[in-house]
Amino acid sequence: MIIRKFTSEEYSGKNLSVLVIVGHRGVGKTTLAKVVYNHRSVKQHFDRRLWLHVSVYFDEVRLIRDLLEALCEKRYEDVNLKELQSILGHTWKSNRVLLVLDDVWEDGRRDKWDELLTPLRTNDAKGNTILVTTRKSSVVTMTNATEQVNIGGLHDAAFWGLFKECAFGDAEHKGHRKLKDIGKKIAVKLNGFPLAAKCVGKLLKWKLHDEHWTRILENSEWKDQQEEFKPAADLRLIRHVSVITELAYYGQQDGSISSNECFMHDFARTFCTLPKTNLSTMMLFGAHDLTFASTFQQALGNIKAIRVLKMEMQLFLPESLMEIEFGNCEITGKQLSHLMLNLPRLKAVKNLHTEYCDMLQSIQDLDSLAFLKELEIYMCSRLTSVQVKSCTSLQRLSIQSCGALSKLDGSDSLTFLKEVSICVNSSLESVELCCCRELERLYIRECPALLSWQGFESFTGLKHLHVSKCPGFVSCWESAAKHFDIEANKNFSIPVRHLEIDDNNVLSMPILCQFTSLETLIISGINTRSDNVNILSDSQEAALLLLTSLKELVFFHFEHVHSLPSSIHRLQTLQRLKIMNCPAIVALPDGGLPLSLVEMDLQRCSIELKELCRSVSEMQKFRLYIKY
Repeated sequence: MIIRKFTSEEYSGKNLSVLVIVGHRGVGKTTLAKVVYNHRSVKQHFDRRLWLHVSVYFDEVRLIRDLLEALCEKRYEDVNLKELQSILGHTWKSNRVLLVLDDVWEDGRRDKWDELLTPLRTNDAKGNTILVTTRKSSVVTMTNATEQVNIGGLHDAAFWGLFKECAFGDAEHKGHRKLKDIGKKIAVKLNGFPLAAKCVGKLLKWKLHDEHWTRILENSEWKDQQEEFKPAADLRLIRHVSVITELAYYGQQDGSISSNECFMHDFARTFCTLPKTNLSTMMLFGAHDLTFASTFQQALGNIKAIRVLKMEMQLFLPESLMEIEFGNCEITGKQLSHLMLNLPRLKAVKNLHTEYCDMLQSIQDLDSLAFLKELEIYMCSRLTSVQVKSCTSLQRLSIQSCGALSKLDGSDSLTFLKEVSICVNSSLESVELCCCRELERLYIRECPALLSWQGFESFTGLKHLHVSKCPGFVSCWESAAKHFDIEANKNFSIPVRHLEIDDNNVLSMPILCQFTSLETLIISGINTRSDNVNILSDSQEAALLLLTSLKELVFFHFEHVHSLPSSIHRLQTLQRLKIMNCPAIVALPDGGLPLSLVEMDLQRCSIELKELCRSVSEMQKFRLYIKY
């Protein structure tokens, strides 16, 4: 029904429609929204689809920044609300938009809602739609919804099948006649809510015994349908544990540490009742986490199902771990060696994050982590080398603010690597990333010592390339290109669609002629010398004309430049031209602007240029946006 409405003539003819799904927690609102969002007809009907999880605090500024980050990969943190609205409106202008706002609680601040919707209401495309999920029917009034869909629990037969699957492990379970009789009475109290079935089912499954099931049936904390389902706080349901270890010890005047026996006793008593098979997250943080972990090493080591571990130093490493995050480590070399030696045996690890680990000097021997998908390293001041050889499942690699790092070695196959971010590494000289045929996004920023880059010829899937404040980038790629015979590989191409640079010399690189799919080119002049009066040299202009798929061209921060490229009118595929912070440009080239131009954006430019572009836009019939 919802899908038919979204694609109907009624909705398509309106500027903006709002449909709200209302229901209790756990009834399936988000699941229903996901089905709609991912349906083939919906994908074809809307130009843009965006999903935001809102929750209790409705912060319109944060939500708009989240939308811009999804659309433009920039959050615009230093921009005020009015500018954010303008940027967002411009970004999705003329696009039919579906926006899902999941789990909305705010029902009293209509002004916040209006601020968020302003860019959609001013969109000149028809058929824009917002899908809201909420537990509060008052949200319907606040949003002035076009439609409301109320969903309740599953009907009896379907819910009983789900309940049996959760409690017995099989929807067609035939045995345990007495337990089934008790279970039917419990199921009635759950009002058909799927989440309730899952939570209570796990609790029942823990012990298939009449007495245990009867005790749960007689529990007075089950609520009727008028209230949201809230199961009793039973420790057997707990899956995530956080411990403030600073409370576990007292600091004495002489500098020694004494145990807080009351805290230790309470923790030990509580921890014994936790289900070691269900516990999946353990977080220890505070001044004494290492001592605390040592005290409870045996108990913690018995946790077999833990998947996520976050500590300032982990002394126990269950082999079932899937995610590790450790930071702020003030540890000895021996303790660090213990950690790194044990890392290769954690074969289930998918995500590894480390930050502020001053003792960490190298990362290597990760080839045994067959399922490692994400490696993130941040602010490890003594780290000098990183090896990611044979990390065949690695999809995302991020290394930031590691001042001593000199070498990144990915010389073996990184078949599934999709995103690499190498930023603010002042000593990085050498990068080797080989066989990265699935790499789609590459960000290189503030690596001034970069001299050598190997493996670029394998980037046959690269779509987004951002390079800034890396003066050696051009020379190291040109050096690598000498070992790659472009003439002998005429069919070789790199499908980059988005290129962002702050060095015009990138346009002179021979490899640029392989960027035959480039659609967006953003050039910053922040590093341009003050005596340069032209944005591009003659050879760079010639290279620009070879970009036969170029649709969007952006120039910004060329404060001393007097003129645009003289041959810009020959860019026959160009649709969008943006000029930002170029106050010295007062005229257009003699050839004018491309006839293919659909829209032009001027920000912080001269009055003369603005007036001239106004008259040209009227003649050529393209949209003109002027700010400041």
